[in-house]
Amino acid sequence: LCYRIFCLVNAEKLPYHSCEKALFELQQLSQGKRDYRIIIICSNEDEDKSHIVSKLQAYRRPVPGIHSDREFINYLKTHFIQECTEDSDSDTETTTSASSVDKERSCVRVVTSERAGMGKSLYIYRLTEDLMTKTSVGPHKVIIPIHGPKVTSDSVVNTLMNYCDNTNATIFHLDISPNVLRQVDSILFCLLVLQAICDSKGRVWRCHPTHMYAIEVTIPKTEQQSTKCAVTFLNILPTVHCISPRAALRIEENEEDASFDILMDKKEFRSSVFQRAFQYLRRHK
Repeated sequence: LCYRIFCLVNAEKLPYHSCEKALFELQQLSQGKRDYRIIIICSNEDEDKSHIVSKLQAYRRPVPGIHSDREFINYLKTHFIQECTEDSDSDTETTTSASSVDKERSCVRVVTSERAGMGKSLYIYRLTEDLMTKTSVGPHKVIIPIHGPKVTSDSVVNTLMNYCDNTNATIFHLDISPNVLRQVDSILFCLLVLQAICDSKGRVWRCHPTHMYAIEVTIPKTEQQSTKCAVTFLNILPTVHCISPRAALRIEENEEDASFDILMDKKEFRSSVFQRAFQYLRRHK
């Protein structure tokens, strides 16, 4: 017997009237049916506030064993891999996906550093340059600033909806300010893992296989309790870390493994701006 599985996450956030409507629909739709399973997930901190959880208390089950972070990381890495697909409406054999510029062909890439000015935006700009060599059809990059003081799914969906008809290879660059980290965990989960996000008006943005999402965020070394949830989630996503010049020099000198650390950008190093300062310092030494 084949079951369909439905999942409701963050049930404690549903308002009372929505819970009542959901319970009524559940009762009507489940009459005489056994070919489905419903999983409702609720935070144990706010479960007493959830009307739907209290009504379905008889069906409560203990939390199963949680997988290790490494298992989550490996699963998501596979989940995010996008392969090129055949394009029947074109003379070309394949359709370019923005994820083709990622080192692991991942449609999600988090770019972090411990402080500002470490080259996160530059790294994403280099991905865009690479994408521009693969396809001439734009837009190649869309920047979505996520600052504050309050961040909701409405503001994110409003920006994304400007590109609802765009099926071209595009990098969506989400620039997240550190002071709103505590507000974005559920938004990022919907957009990146579920690959669909809904606003308060019921509009739904669904990720397209040709799109890539690059998340730029500064994560201070001293983690705050209020941002722990978001940081924990970001840590299990495919990530590259931009490090300081001093740390990059230490890695180069000790020949350490830095496969997911961003060292000196060679193109930037060869530019006249860097070379002028480099040559002055070299001669002074």
